[in-house]
Amino acid sequence: MPRDPLYPKRKPRSRNSQGKAQPSLESEGRHQNARALMVNHIAMLLFQKSKNDRKAWPEAMIIDFSRKLELMLYRSSPSLEFYSDTTTVVDRMKAILKKIVADKVVRTGEGNDDFEQPNRL
Repeated sequence: MPRDPLYPKRKPRSRNSQGKAQPSLESEGRHQNARALMVNHIAMLLFQKSKNDRKAWPEAMIIDFSRKLELMLYRSSPSLEFYSDTTTVVDRMKAILKKIVADKVVRTGEGNDDFEQPNRL
């Protein structure tokens, strides 16, 4: 099965004593600025969507969702360069959200029918 072009092969992370992946402290500090910029970029995209939508999202909800979505993007990215590419961020966010909805459908049998509408982000 071919790999998803949005997510190239990822470099292995170091493991802690329980065998769970853990990012190094060095990379965390180095990536902080890029991550803050990405949270702001995601929030800007969501604020624009909210402004164009009939039902505006509360500001606190947009900021919280931006942080959670950024963390998912960060964890799924194989490199800082790939993660920081703002030309593909909308497609990567859509891929993550589709996976979340698909996982919810598998677990509960419920889904959000509105999600499949094109250009929601």
